[in-house]
Amino acid sequence: MKIKKQENHMLTWAKELFPICRSLTGKGIQFSLRYFKKINPEFKLFEFKSGSKVYDWKIPLEWNINDGYFKHVKSKKKYCEFKKNNLHILGYSMPINKIMDKKDLIKNIFTQKEQPNSIPYVTSYYNKRWGFCMTENQKKKLPKGKYLAYIDSKFKKGKMEISEAVFKGKLKKEIFFSSYLCHPSMANNELSGPVLLNAIMLFIKKNFKNNLYTYRFVLLPETIGSIAYISKRFNVLKKNTICGFNLTCVGDERGYSYVESRNGNSLADKAIDAALKNFKKVKKYSFFNRGSDERQYCSPKVDLPLVAFSKSREYPEYHTDKDDFRVVTKKGLNDSLQVFKNIINVFETSLYPKTNFICEPNMGKRNLYPTISQKGNYEKIRTRMNIIASSDGKKNFFEISSNIGEKLEKTLNELKILKKNKIIFLLMKKIVFGKIFKSLGITATDVVFISSNLLKLNIKKKKQIISYEMKDIVDGLINILKNHGTIIVPTFNWDFCNGKGYHYKKTLSNSGSLGNYVLKRSDFTRTQNPIYSFCVYGKDKKYLAGLKHKSCFEFNSPFGYMVTNNAKNIYIDIDNIYRDSFTLCHVAEQKVGVSYRFIKNFKGKYVNRNAKKLNANYSMYVRKLNLNIRTGVNPKIKNKLKKESAYKEKNINGINFKIVNMKNAYEIMKDSLKKKGNIIFKDKL
Repeated sequence: MKIKKQENHMLTWAKELFPICRSLTGKGIQFSLRYFKKINPEFKLFEFKSGSKVYDWKIPLEWNINDGYFKHVKSKKKYCEFKKNNLHILGYSMPINKIMDKKDLIKNIFTQKEQPNSIPYVTSYYNKRWGFCMTENQKKKLPKGKYLAYIDSKFKKGKMEISEAVFKGKLKKEIFFSSYLCHPSMANNELSGPVLLNAIMLFIKKNFKNNLYTYRFVLLPETIGSIAYISKRFNVLKKNTICGFNLTCVGDERGYSYVESRNGNSLADKAIDAALKNFKKVKKYSFFNRGSDERQYCSPKVDLPLVAFSKSREYPEYHTDKDDFRVVTKKGLNDSLQVFKNIINVFETSLYPKTNFICEPNMGKRNLYPTISQKGNYEKIRTRMNIIASSDGKKNFFEISSNIGEKLEKTLNELKILKKNKIIFLLMKKIVFGKIFKSLGITATDVVFISSNLLKLNIKKKKQIISYEMKDIVDGLINILKNHGTIIVPTFNWDFCNGKGYHYKKTLSNSGSLGNYVLKRSDFTRTQNPIYSFCVYGKDKKYLAGLKHKSCFEFNSPFGYMVTNNAKNIYIDIDNIYRDSFTLCHVAEQKVGVSYRFIKNFKGKYVNRNAKKLNANYSMYVRKLNLNIRTGVNPKIKNKLKKESAYKEKNINGINFKIVNMKNAYEIMKDSLKKKGNIIFKDKL
């Protein structure tokens, strides 16, 4: 597996790890720890053998599971199939293969009655039992009769593994990050913390080659893992840790929360308080509302200066199958990452700022203060001057920032200016495509066809004017549509027309780099036409991928589907969409039957999605070359579309976005052709 090693790939990491069944021990967590080691090779794995004593606890036996379900003997219908959802099996369940009455089975079925449509996450780590988990409503509908309960699990004397990484700094004083990794398929509760921790590591490596402080990172099973880790690293943790964070449930967009340290006044408390200053929906919990590994790190005889950071610590999907990627989003993860970027930047810029001047320094001669004294001018630099007034070397910058009452990010920027005296920041603008698409009117149930010219975007990216990844474009749409809408990306290739043959999996797109990007994604599927193919995602993916149309522009093609379903065609940085990117006009031409085009058949070798080699025949509505013409769309179609509210255009950060309603555009072009109008025009070559 090729793993992307950039901090903005958190959501990808989480999605790739989501299907794996993890527990305190076993193959699931072992694989997951090694996955993260590929992202950050600095991780070192160490183990605790089953039965080893750690304080008042013992390391449990290693547990692995292959399969599980129960089956109605008479109807042979299966329920709680592990291979469909790993939450269906009680965590650390004993093996069983036994026929029993329904009443005996029911005793071993766990549900969440207050959430009757959710599968609960239930474990029994330290008491041996077997069981299944299902929704309360499913349980109520179980038919009478005998059932076969089957769980194929195994216990053995093995090991529990922990991952640890230490980035040594000029100072031995440490900032400590911990997250747990021991749950099956739950996105926020299980995976958001570890992916955030790994992103923080990448951020530090990328931005601080000679870091001032030492940073310690650990991934472990919850509770027993932190207890075991403390037993191994007690002395160094007690001696060097000045600030720590336990990361859990950090991937949603609903708000921020944290559990304060046991004493409530540590550097970590002040750091997180400053970082969340002036944010809406911030909730602080007392240490008496602790729930994760902060219980161990802050216990009386350990007492590390650590807080537990979360987004929505209390959310309805918690510990159920509903904790998925409708809860965890790219934005949610990135917002959490930004919190810690700001905190780390403070540590690496100046934790205890101190002015070198008696009285105020002359800021004017450094161009850091207005040289004209006029009412209102001081307000512009009040934050800057308040930082100077607070910088006595005794108060940490988190306290200073909180006292000033500004967001940490703003005060941090001012701190950097003051430290370096004259700094010009070239801040790359991160393009948030999801936000842009929403502003263009994209909604959850839309069919979206993307046409793009990423060459221009890549030039801007190279010049550090903007920051984006192709993933941002696609995931920006996915975050809006989820599974309710459909995304269509062109992957056209004309090699088949030239006798070169076509390979469903290997033939690349000739219609832009975005097409080649989505061809590599497992959540997209390619349609079957070898000339005008598309990569599709979402609700109607299966339907579109199953189309077997032979003519490229016939109405029983993805083009016809897009017309019928009021698809929205998004154009990204394409200037002349009418001449270059209005392929839909050929669909209208074929429907009407124009005099300057005809159906031409093409034959060639075709390797289909099942790797089967075929001799295939396809056709396309092509120009009559002897007429020496080409067709295009008159730009005045824009005015007609605008009149019908079927056209929008925005320029954002120098990037041009257009959106066209394909049904309206098709009808306008078809009517124009029937009336011999001038929407579709002919140019002499």
